[in-house]
Amino acid sequence: MTSGETTAVSYDWSDENFHVRWGKKWTPVLLETYGYNETPAEIAARTEAWLMENTPVKMQQQMAEDAYTPDDT
Repeated sequence: MTSGETTAVSYDWSDENFHVRWGKKWTPVLLETYGYNETPAEIAARTEAWLMENTPVKMQQQMAEDAYTPDDT
């Protein structure tokens, strides 16, 4: 991996961490503010089910099935 590639991967990892932390902090607040009845865990489960149904690339779907456990939230 070149220095530029390493920097790009490092930035992407950092950016994704930011999104996860932001989501864990603010998603419950937004759900309550806008009157949603689903919990973050219910939304995650619904999203996982949708992705499994709609992932067009079979290799991606198999990898997701192999990695997914219902307790992941």
